[in-house]
Amino acid sequence: MTEMGWISIDGDQISLDNDTVMADINSLPAEVAGALNGTEFETCVAKIGEATGKYLEKCLADYTDAEQGLLLSLVNAAANFECIQHRLAKSCNEFVSNNVRTMLGLPTGSGRFPF
Repeated sequence: MTEMGWISIDGDQISLDNDTVMADINSLPAEVAGALNGTEFETCVAKIGEATGKYLEKCLADYTDAEQGLLLSLVNAAANFECIQHRLAKSCNEFVSNNVRTMLGLPTGSGRFPF
């Protein structure tokens, strides 16, 4: 992700360049970009965040508020990247599948082959 300019690492600091991420997402076909924002994406991030938060709940008590904030920020970033990866793979698969089906004169929409 550093090669894409999405994150930068300076010593022990890692930062996300949200503008670059959003510009890259918005440069994708609308069918693909739409899967990377909106309700389904937000639900994905929330589910991962909640599950990880429950897992870490016992451990967090040993950290200061500032440290907890940093840890939860990292959990949120990891959840976002996990959901981007999952939703990107799914939407790209459907996009390519629908384009191939269109070229072959087959119906599109489900992203699944009938065989």
